Amino acid sequence: MVSMRLYARFYRSGSGAEPVRDWIKSMSKEDRLSIGEDIKKVEFG
Repeated sequence: MVSMRLYARFYRSGSGAEPVRDWIKSMSKEDRLSIGEDIKKVEFG
């Protein structure tokens, strides 16, 4: 079975703002770790 990696990227506006990344950074450490695990599943699936 061939494994393909999908790269997760955050939206970045023309001015360089990354609202989704900023929103995640505002969360508790526990929530950030949980979301990070989900992102890792998508990237390395």
